Amino acid sequence: MDRLLRRGPGPASTATAMDVLPSEDLLDRPEFDAREFINRNFPDEQSLGDIGDFVSGLRGRMKELDDSLSRASQDQSLAAHQALLDLKEAKTASQQLFHKIHDIRGKAEQSEVMVQEICRDIKQLDYAKRHLQTTLTALKRLHMLVIAVDQLEFMSSQQLGGQIFADFRSIGPMESLEDNFPSEEERQAVFANLSAARAAVDALGKATREKLVHLFCDEQLMSYERLYGDGGECAGLHQAETRYKWFYNLDDMPWLSAVPAPGSG
Repeated sequence: MDRLLRRGPGPASTATAMDVLPSEDLLDRPEFDAREFINRNFPDEQSLGDIGDFVSGLRGRMKELDDSLSRASQDQSLAAHQALLDLKEAKTASQQLFHKIHDIRGKAEQSEVMVQEICRDIKQLDYAKRHLQTTLTALKRLHMLVIAVDQLEFMSSQQLGGQIFADFRSIGPMESLEDNFPSEEERQAVFANLSAARAAVDALGKATREKLVHLFCDEQLMSYERLYGDGGECAGLHQAETRYKWFYNLDDMPWLSAVPAPGSG
């Protein structure tokens, strides 16, 4: 019996069990001495009469321990199985989360590409808007220029140059240009010199005189042909009055004084 009592768990396994499952029971202590325990419970031969009850108590305790160990083993088995299920579910959830993250990343990249395309389209539309505004402004100015040129051509054909530039005399540069024009005396001197020039032309001979007269008439009738000729703005019989008015305005030409009347020379 002494040999059996000396047998028991080794010190390493006892320390490990105490670390995992700490207990206050005397039998579970590392310093437990079986011989001392027996001597304390059976100090003499008379006390050995109660050994049957003591053994029965130990067996009952052993049965309780076995049942406890069995339940603990079952609980551990169930816990291990549940842990495996939880681990499997965790792996499945991790895979699903990975796929969702991959999908989100793909959608984010697609969104970034879409945003870049939208930004590029917005820039193109902005450029088109700027070009359209510039084109509209240029067309508006061109339209105003065409109207002004038409008005100038018409008023020039009607010999209304003074009326055309009357509103521009208050502008500084136009006023300075007007100041640079020759005075009335200087202009009269120029037309007076036309008489001397006419005499010089007469001296060149009849053929040269007729040639210069034709050139001068063509020059003066150029605006008339542009307005009243074929395809002109005032072509047609409904503009007959303006045709006569155009010829009447020739009487106001200052160079007429230097040109002899028909049949005078």
